[in-house]
Amino acid sequence: MQRLLLAAALPVWLLIPAPLAAQDAMGYYYQANALAGKGEYDKAIADYTQSIRLDPENTSTYRARAAAWFGKGQYDKALADCNEAIRLDPSSASAYNTRGMVWERKGDCDKAVADYSQALAVKPNDANAYANRGEVWYGKGQYDKALADFSQALRLHDRNDTTRFAVLYIYRGDAWYGKREYDKALADYGQALRINPKNWRAHCNRGLVWQTKGDNDKAIVEYGKALAINPDNANIHTNRGDAWFRKGAYDKAIADFTETIRIAPQEALAYYDRGDAYHNKGDYDKAIADYSEAIRINPKFASAYKNRGLAYRKKGENRQADQDLARAKELGLKP
Repeated sequence: MQRLLLAAALPVWLLIPAPLAAQDAMGYYYQANALAGKGEYDKAIADYTQSIRLDPENTSTYRARAAAWFGKGQYDKALADCNEAIRLDPSSASAYNTRGMVWERKGDCDKAVADYSQALAVKPNDANAYANRGEVWYGKGQYDKALADFSQALRLHDRNDTTRFAVLYIYRGDAWYGKREYDKALADYGQALRINPKNWRAHCNRGLVWQTKGDNDKAIVEYGKALAINPDNANIHTNRGDAWFRKGAYDKAIADFTETIRIAPQEALAYYDRGDAYHNKGDYDKAIADYSEAIRINPKFASAYKNRGLAYRKKGENRQADQDLARAKELGLKP
């Protein structure tokens, strides 16, 4: 009965004159944008919802709320808001862009490409749509298509937005790297650094190129520059540790792998890598301890069983060696 009484009465918000309702709706919208920009997605969603209640035909609000749901990792709700935004305005390139990002996170790259392509159909000069589609092509290993899209994004993007502009060069450099065009990759990473000298990712990726080309000294220099900007990045420590390892500088490799473990203590590969460095130094007990920790974290780590078995063999502990080598073989690793 109480619900019937409430339903029969006019909701208070319907009594607000239309222009005032729209004005209030935009107030909630701008307030929500500010909250979303600070990562306060729950509060932003609440304000976007209030804005939609007052002005349910505003495409931008649905798209913005979708982005907030996306930020929270609630992709189905983001998808629903994108669909509503597109229903209200089929020419909204930003809605197609956002929905494409949602499809990416849900693992449907084909639908993501379709949405980014639709964004470009309605807005042919949309640099973000080119960049987003390029990322999907890159992830699918279709490097030529990625290069074409990243090049278009670079041509169209606002050069005053130096942070994003530098990132686009990194993306294209990654695609060149995928094609094994290492000098072109270096050139694009270098251009990113000319635009933004503090971009640690460009230094890191240049290090990876030099390492791939076999120049571990130059790789170590680049990784050092990346770590000076971002000292707690586990991946950079791992990469530099690998470069030291390849040079036979096992103590320095161990130092970097130890930093990786400090930052990411559940990273099985870091223990495995450090175990290899101890193994090559002839410190078999520490190697076995690290391989064992890698196996604890990842019980199906075949290479860790193999190398632990080899370390046991070096110590003359043949029973344990045979058990580990047999387990590695069971897991599919060839002798």
